[in-house]
Amino acid sequence: MYFLIALDTVRIVFFMAYFLLCLVAVILENQTDKVKGIQVDVCDVDDYLSCTGCKTANRTSGFSCFTEPKDGCCRVLLFDLSGNSIAEGEGLIFTLEYDVSEEAPAEECRDINLKNINVNFN
Repeated sequence: MYFLIALDTVRIVFFMAYFLLCLVAVILENQTDKVKGIQVDVCDVDDYLSCTGCKTANRTSGFSCFTEPKDGCCRVLLFDLSGNSIAEGEGLIFTLEYDVSEEAPAEECRDINLKNINVNFN
C-alpha cells in the first residue's frame, strides 16, 4: 500500500511495509526544488499503532527526525539544525517504525491516513 502526495513541484510517497515491525518508508521526489524540512501527522485506522522511532536515510544524512504522539497520530518532524536542505532528486528520506497493539485484529499493521502535511522549501 502507498500514498502519494503532490505539492506543487514536490511529491512525497509513503509506503507501508509489513515485517516483524510495521514500517512506513517515505520517499521524496523533488526534481526542481530543495526542501528544508517536512512535518506530517501519520494516523492509523483504529489507533492500534504506536510510533517507536524515525530513522533518516542517505539523502537526509545529518538531518534530525523526531516523532511525538499528536491526537492519536504520530507527528513527524524532519529538518536539519544547521539549516541544510534536501537536494533535488528522488529517494528515501526517512523510515517510521511502529509497534502493533496486541488488541489489533490479527496483530497486523493497519492502514494509515496523513494529516497536516507541511513542506518547507529554501
